[in-house]
Amino acid sequence: MTLNDSAQILIIILTSVLAIFLIISAIFTIMLIRLSVQWRKTAKKVADASENISDIAQNVAKVTSPLAFVKIIKILANRVKSKEKKNE
Repeated sequence: MTLNDSAQILIIILTSVLAIFLIISAIFTIMLIRLSVQWRKTAKKVADASENISDIAQNVAKVTSPLAFVKIIKILANRVKSKEKKNE
């Protein structure tokens, strides 16, 4: 076995290792791209859900504010009525 033969064997081994590394890195890159796409979809869904929750909270606030006001007026009216009955 000469130096030239051992150099060729070394080149074949290194080429094989490099080919395997390139295949593994290509697969890893494809997996990362898929993962980033899923993250974007998830982030969009979370943003949409938070917008919906915000809209619901605003609508509830719009409805409950007048209801609270009406409830306070009703309580005050009941107090006035009860005072009028006591005075009679």
